[in-house]
Amino acid sequence: MQHFKYPQHTGPARRGGAVIIVVLALLSLMLFLGVFFFEFTQEEQQTAENFVNANADAIVTPEPIFEEGLEQLIVGPRSTRTWSALRNDDLVGTNRYGNIQSILAHTIGPIQSGNGGAGTKHGKPIDVIPHNGTGIQVLFVDNNSDGVPDFTRFDHNGDGVADSMLDSADPAGLPLFAINFSMLAQPERDYDAFNQLTVGNRVVPFIPDTDYTAPDLNSLFLAHEEMVDGRLVLVPSFFRPVMFSSRRDIDGSGGGAGGGASGFADVFEASDTQRLVLRPHKLHKYPGEIERYLSAPTSADSGDKDRVIGSFPFTNNLNGDDPVLMAPAPNEMGIYTTTLTTPVGSLPTPACNNYELDVDTDDDGIRDAIWIDLGLDLVDLPDGRQYVPLVAFKVLDADSLGNVNVHGNLQGKFTAGDVYNNGNSLSVSNMGLSPSEVNLVRLLNGDPAAFGATTDLSRVQADYAALFGFMNNAVQSPITMGNMDLIGLLSGRVIGPFSATRVTGEGSPLAGRNGEEYLLMDAGFPLDATKHPRAGITGTSPGTGDDDFDSDITYVTADGGRSRTETLYENGSTANVVIPPFVHPIALSGEGSEVVSVSGSPAAEQRDLPAPPISGNPSTWPDYTQYYNDPGAPAAGVTPYSHSGVLSLMAQDTTPYGLIDEENEAIASFGQRDRFSDSLFSPYESVFLHVSDTDYQRANVRTRLEQLLPFNFRSARNAAQIRRRFTTDSWDLNELNYVNYR
Repeated sequence: MQHFKYPQHTGPARRGGAVIIVVLALLSLMLFLGVFFFEFTQEEQQTAENFVNANADAIVTPEPIFEEGLEQLIVGPRSTRTWSALRNDDLVGTNRYGNIQSILAHTIGPIQSGNGGAGTKHGKPIDVIPHNGTGIQVLFVDNNSDGVPDFTRFDHNGDGVADSMLDSADPAGLPLFAINFSMLAQPERDYDAFNQLTVGNRVVPFIPDTDYTAPDLNSLFLAHEEMVDGRLVLVPSFFRPVMFSSRRDIDGSGGGAGGGASGFADVFEASDTQRLVLRPHKLHKYPGEIERYLSAPTSADSGDKDRVIGSFPFTNNLNGDDPVLMAPAPNEMGIYTTTLTTPVGSLPTPACNNYELDVDTDDDGIRDAIWIDLGLDLVDLPDGRQYVPLVAFKVLDADSLGNVNVHGNLQGKFTAGDVYNNGNSLSVSNMGLSPSEVNLVRLLNGDPAAFGATTDLSRVQADYAALFGFMNNAVQSPITMGNMDLIGLLSGRVIGPFSATRVTGEGSPLAGRNGEEYLLMDAGFPLDATKHPRAGITGTSPGTGDDDFDSDITYVTADGGRSRTETLYENGSTANVVIPPFVHPIALSGEGSEVVSVSGSPAAEQRDLPAPPISGNPSTWPDYTQYYNDPGAPAAGVTPYSHSGVLSLMAQDTTPYGLIDEENEAIASFGQRDRFSDSLFSPYESVFLHVSDTDYQRANVRTRLEQLLPFNFRSARNAAQIRRRFTTDSWDLNELNYVNYR
């Protein structure tokens, strides 16, 4: 056998050192690049930090300004803020008047500034009883009996007699009315408003804690804003344009007195307005007639003395109008200047909506606030410049807004059988004795017809169409959209995507005010009334959904729903007096009557008084039909609700008890809320309701209210205006009800 040998490779042996060298070179290059970029970024970071630190002192830190601004707004300025426009206490030392422009002063009366007098302390009220003040009452005087007021006077103590007057030409010879009590605004600068040496210069004090709240002279901190027939009615905080009748209605287009071509142009410069404005005024000066607000360019005498300080802007002119041509002059005040809806000057805004104030507080394109000098400390900047911070306020009354936590109901659906699209509001009301009777549908007036393009209409109505079963390109009425959004607000909403007509299980539940979102996933929601979450724990009979135990006469808390006997006086002379049910005459369903028709010509109505009167009670009690009274213990002279033949009140069934799942089972008090069965809205949601769209988008958040009412709160053409009609919190008085052992 022959063996063959394969030829062997006889070249030089293979070596791997070159590969290692290449790899090491690449690693070294990467290391170099890494170190280079690390050092580069470190140097850039250090350079940026040095730049920021070099200008740190030049950056305004807003928090201290905001904090003191809120303190002066809520409580009042401290004694150290001598030049604050809101400083209005008695500086002689008795402190018998106190600050009266703050929110707390409107609630409980004048507040001490702590000026060093015996027993004085900042924030201490002079009065301790809330809302017992007389405030200021306006008196209009018609001297020539022509039906037109000639003079305006003011009653400061509620006796019906004028204590001050607005016009110096008024023959009454009373002290002139004023709202600025700071020393800067007084004719005699060394004395406060109440202790001027000249008696005629002294301001008459008043007690501001009246029993109502409105943007008037007793609540100067309040602002008001609303559209009426395309015209913006704006009342700025701490400024009342309505007081200046001689400067209003410059073109004769409205019903004012007519102010001539100048209008409000000199309102912050004229001597007759010196004590009628809280904004910096040309005549607000230090003692010795030294200007606090410069009227002409002036060389600086502190800081960088090489600079020239410009004059203070006593006028604003946004639209470049020409008073010589009889167009509206500087400092236009919107509806107070003219009622014309046509633009004047360079702005497209209607003349009646052009308010030439100082600050646009909510970024809606309208200047709605004035500058207020709170007497804050002078700030020095590193470059030698100096400034004194000014503050602008816009305070709106939440009590006048729709409260999403207590207002509104669906009793039109639950008890009257209304449907969302029959033209009736699902929220019903009658006497307004319960917060839930406030009808929110009236505020939800977004109109789908405003969307001209079918594609836009279909888009904004798509989810509603899937939930409620209509064609998404069919225009719905504002009240229909309002009803659907009210259902979302109270009962909750199913969030898509889902089919053109939603089926069981599709979408994600989002709780409304009444919580219990698991109930929403049934296909019968939202059309089936039995599928809706209700206030408290949802239930249909005593013992399951009666959270406040007022539906059964065996409960101790049901006494308010049935008549009872009591002894009203300690001497026993009125023992066993029959007391009708407390809940009478509340008509929680929004139905009922307290009058009867009387024959005659013309036909009339009169109170329904039973005859004979209630046995065991010397009083004659009115009779109310279709109102709730516990039928288990009817009172003489009172027709129980169940006797009227109408469905049992506030209930999903026809049991004789009735008070199950009524709206007041939900507890609105923040610390006492039942977060297991209800899902009320937090104060945080008010940010979405009141900030501008731009600010809301910057926040990059989504709120529950936005998702529950997507059409009226987001998609409608007037959504921003609608949102501002609502709040999540207010200081409304509690609803009166009979509560035992609480």
